[in-house]
Amino acid sequence: MMRVVLVLAYLAAAAFTIVLADAHTENEQLEMVALALWGLASIALGWETRQPLWALLVFAVIAFTVPFGTQNPPVYHEAASMVVYALFMGIGSAVLIVASALARIIVDRVRRPKDLLRG
Repeated sequence: MMRVVLVLAYLAAAAFTIVLADAHTENEQLEMVALALWGLASIALGWETRQPLWALLVFAVIAFTVPFGTQNPPVYHEAASMVVYALFMGIGSAVLIVASALARIIVDRVRRPKDLLRG
């Protein structure tokens, strides 16, 4: 059940970030908060599941951005594709998922010998 909640939270945070980037609001703080939420959801997903393969979920986010086309108005005076934006943000998200999952695996292995001595 917790895994489902984490996946839904991850997808919701990613979708919120993509929609805000496409809307290109004047409120840059809101965009940074959305990106931070996506990062936190990535860390929580990796930490709780202990499975680095959840990083592949980023492909669902990239597929979600295909209908958005280009950013409106274009950023940096170029028509930047939302797919490219999602790809770059998704790479960071995937790294966070893998890093937090591996960190949790290492923490669990370090704690295990101490628990065996107590028990």
